[in-house]
Amino acid sequence: MKYKSIPLILSLSIAPLMVSAQLSYTFLDKGSVFDLQTSVEETFGSLTITATASGGVFNSNRNNFGIDDTSIDGTSEGLSLSFSQTVEISRIDFGSIGSNIDDGVKLTTSANPPLDLSLYTSIVGFNGTTDSYVPATPIRLEVGETISFTGSSNTAAFEIHSFDYTVIPEMSAQPLATGAAGLTLVFMSRLLRH
Repeated sequence: MKYKSIPLILSLSIAPLMVSAQLSYTFLDKGSVFDLQTSVEETFGSLTITATASGGVFNSNRNNFGIDDTSIDGTSEGLSLSFSQTVEISRIDFGSIGSNIDDGVKLTTSANPPLDLSLYTSIVGFNGTTDSYVPATPIRLEVGETISFTGSSNTAAFEIHSFDYTVIPEMSAQPLATGAAGLTLVFMSRLLRH
């Protein structure tokens, strides 16, 4: 009778391999990583996040993040992100975004289909009080695709603070984990019958 709990234990131990947790990445208070750089790679487990500046060098402080100073200014400065694994971005926290397009953020992706939108107070999904954007559907980026941020006008100035993301397991890893769990359960059920 003591073997009856083994399939449950094995199933519970394999389940985390098939699910990814939501994680958060911050640009704030990372001067030792970003300051005076135009490209930064940070690795977390098997995921590498690459941040690239255009129009200047990164500047990370405790409460803000920008290029050359404490903000990303106009359309001449920008930030691009790419990932070594497929990710879904579910929330992006900004700072200093205004109530109209003159003071907004232009968000673009190279995904298929591409995303091209300006964020400011009256845009659906953007909260002007907290300066956070929660898309109705997470923004999915495959390996090598980018998400980029610039001002939505020449006079816009904004900050990007952090984003929440989930790493999507490779398709080959999910069936492998599912298959391993299934084979383990079949093996254990046969063992219990004998």
